[in-house]
Amino acid sequence: MKKHNFIQLAEAQLAQGTLYCAGLDPHPFGGYENNMEVYGSVIIDKKGDTHTERVSFYERLATLSGIKEFIDYHRYSYMLAAVESYICEVVKILVEKCNVRVFKPQSAFYEQFGPAGNFLLMRIRNYIKELEKKNNIRIICLLDCKRGDIFTTQAAYFLGLLGNLKEDWGIDFSALVGD
Repeated sequence: MKKHNFIQLAEAQLAQGTLYCAGLDPHPFGGYENNMEVYGSVIIDKKGDTHTERVSFYERLATLSGIKEFIDYHRYSYMLAAVESYICEVVKILVEKCNVRVFKPQSAFYEQFGPAGNFLLMRIRNYIKELEKKNNIRIICLLDCKRGDIFTTQAAYFLGLLGNLKEDWGIDFSALVGD
């Protein structure tokens, strides 16, 4: 019989020796160059090769989702690959060197990347599952998807919506109920 999620969470926190839950939120840093300065720092692996599989994956998604027509999809794809590399490296360090076993990605910070953001989140979750198997430990992922959260989260939700609108669409965006 499978253990209840709450029991699994409590056991993971006990195993890591703390109630700490690491956020995995790729905050925007104001434009491509600033974002690449932060997230691009790990796009090159130890052999000096770029993560071409990740870049081509996101290029295919940009093509399939139709956003290729509206954006510089090469920069978009490279940026998503950089974010994925960065977050996976952070997760690896936290799991293997700091014994962290509980993570909480905020959905808005993935949705801000448009349709590919959900795939980015899924690929990070798959990487966490790989680390779980490799290290023979239980790692918990809690998806934080509260609408009406703090300002930075609301801004990320807004970017996700705004970046995916067609030019003739409107948007009603307010954190206040009924507005």
